[in-house]
Formats: sequence, structure tokens, C-alpha cells
Amino acid sequence: MSLLTANDVIFRADEYKPNPYPAREKIETLCGLEDRISSELIASHYDPAARQRELTPDGDGGAALLIQDRPLLYFYRLICEIDLRNGDLVRYANDSALFNSEWESFRNEYNRTHPAKSAKLRY
Repeated sequence: MSLLTANDVIFRADEYKPNPYPAREKIETLCGLEDRISSELIASHYDPAARQRELTPDGDGGAALLIQDRPLLYFYRLICEIDLRNGDLVRYANDSALFNSEWESFRNEYNRTHPAKSAKLRY
């Protein structure tokens, strides 16, 4: 089984919603999501199986994504960005609701299955 890459998500989004935006901008959008995943979840939890981030804004999109079992998370984020750039605010709102639902589900599962790192308190 091959790993989920940015190109896979971009291809699926382009099939679903044809658009004129270059792949580089879509990769930057996906990098932003991976930054959020890294800073909000991976950095604050113990996860011995955590993958190192491979996707970079100046990469070719062939890099594997951090979260392999949630392709819809990446797909909905990309579709939201396309709708926003198209100025289609009704579809943006609908797709944002789908993304937010997927994000909450993923975040809750991650918080449930990975212990949080404890912060040292100073008095």
C-alpha cells in the first residue's frame, strides 16, 4: 500500500472541483494544515509513531502527508481554499463545516489515543 501524498489529495480535489490554481499554492495550503497538526497535536502529545513532516512549501507534492488515515481532512481543507479563492462563500461555508467536523473528529481521536505531555509548572 502506498502512502498518501499531497499530489494524491490535489488530484482528487482537481477532479472534484476543477480550478485554475497552481499546484504550488495547493501545496502551501496543505503545508499550513500540517503546521497546525504539528503545533496543536503532535508537539503536545507523546506519539512514538509520529511521522516526521516531509511536505514543504517548495516541494514537488510527492512527499507523504503526516496523517495517513484521514485523507478527507486534507481534501476538505483544500476544497475550502478553492471555494474561498473563487469567492463562493456559500460553498465555502458548507465545505468549512465539513472540514471542521473532520478536524474535531481527528483531534478528539488523537487526544484520546495519545497521552498529553505534561507542562512543568512554576510557582
